[in-house]
Amino acid sequence: AMVTTELSRWPNQLFGFRSVLESRAAGHRRMCLTSPTGTGKSVLLCDLIEDDVANGRKVVVYSNRKLLIEQLSKVLSKSGINHGLRAADHEPDFTKSVQISSIQTEASRVIKRETWDLHDADSVYVDEVHLQASGTAVELQKRHLEKSGSTFVGLTATPLDIASVCDHLIVAGTKKEGRECGSLVYARHRGIDEPDMRRYKPNTKTGEYKENDVVRAIMTPNVFGRVHEHWKAANPDGRPTILFGPDVKGSVWFAEQFRAAGVRASHIDGENCWVDGEMYPSNREVRDQILSEVRKGDIQVLCNRFVLREGIDLPELEFMILATVVGSLQSYLQMTGRILRSCPATQKKESMILDHGGNWHRHGSANVD
Repeated sequence: AMVTTELSRWPNQLFGFRSVLESRAAGHRRMCLTSPTGTGKSVLLCDLIEDDVANGRKVVVYSNRKLLIEQLSKVLSKSGINHGLRAADHEPDFTKSVQISSIQTEASRVIKRETWDLHDADSVYVDEVHLQASGTAVELQKRHLEKSGSTFVGLTATPLDIASVCDHLIVAGTKKEGRECGSLVYARHRGIDEPDMRRYKPNTKTGEYKENDVVRAIMTPNVFGRVHEHWKAANPDGRPTILFGPDVKGSVWFAEQFRAAGVRASHIDGENCWVDGEMYPSNREVRDQILSEVRKGDIQVLCNRFVLREGIDLPELEFMILATVVGSLQSYLQMTGRILRSCPATQKKESMILDHGGNWHRHGSANVD
């Protein structure tokens, strides 16, 4: 039984919770649980784990990025779920029945070097499963499912190209339902620029363009020179903004240009963080400080390439600048999902996407189901 009361959950969370348990009972072992970004998949995951623990099931939750692992750990701790961390820069505690695991660390310690045993999990969860549908993730799933009665649940807002790891889809909620219950807001689009991509060929599988081609298309005077101008016109009060750049170098460049215009901006990537004109190693303390200042409005523009595309919970964000061409529908939905979350603390009514990459024309509205 759920530890928390049903009155505290949105309809999609209750439906998703019940559907996973019913699907397990029906014999499904490789499930995908999908609900839009901002509709509480992390809380739903905690409810499922609490049910597992109450029923004596061991649990592992996989992710593949430092930021996502740190956020997952905070979410579980907030829910009172005692857990271990099987990831670099963390001291493992193998005695815990619930573990959060880094895909990269498991690949090194369990598969390649064989210095760790696989966690003996009955319930295997994979956060942002669309990022983990090949290679090590497939091998880990195979090993886990060798245990009788074990099940696999991948969570994502974009259940695309994951047939290698999931064969049963649970649609817990839609964006329309999210707006109706108050978890999501409507996003307005401004299609400012539409770079000519006819001479560039996207990847036939993912739809993404090569990074160098995106840089060539975006970093031209008629595009990058207009980013601050249009942001200032649409957002004179400097409401919290996230910017996606064409590459890491371009993301830092945009942060520098905003700072030169008197707007406090920062940049985050997997290795480094840039803020107030200085570059720092991308460690947990620096990232947490930057994200905290974004939440408070002290940093007005947060720039990145891809690292903030998934899993980052910043409901205070009201504006998005797409200073890049997004070829993949999956990436587009993940990116735009960053500003669809409601924020009662700031009484956020809607959000706005300033599109310099022709992405609305390519993929359509971020509001549709």
